[in-house]
Amino acid sequence: MRTNIVIDEKPTTAAQRATGMQTKRAVVEEGLRMLVRAGVTVRETIDVMIGTYCIEKKLPLPYSDRAFDPMVDHLGLKPA
Repeated sequence: MRTNIVIDEKPTTAAQRATGMQTKRAVVEEGLRMLVRAGVTVRETIDVMIGTYCIEKKLPLPYSDRAFDPMVDHLGLKPA
């Protein structure tokens, strides 16, 4: 499936450097695979991007959507 998304350059570049992955696509796909292996059901790609950005920047995320609960439980997302 082809999907076009706008991704913040800083966290994806940092993830590429940290992992040695060559493309942003590889970084996003591996992030999604990690969530699935952790037993997290990915509901919306944009939720993953928002949550990942907040985790990377160590920012709390005010939310009421239960889609972010697995990121809080498994990945260290800080709720506001």
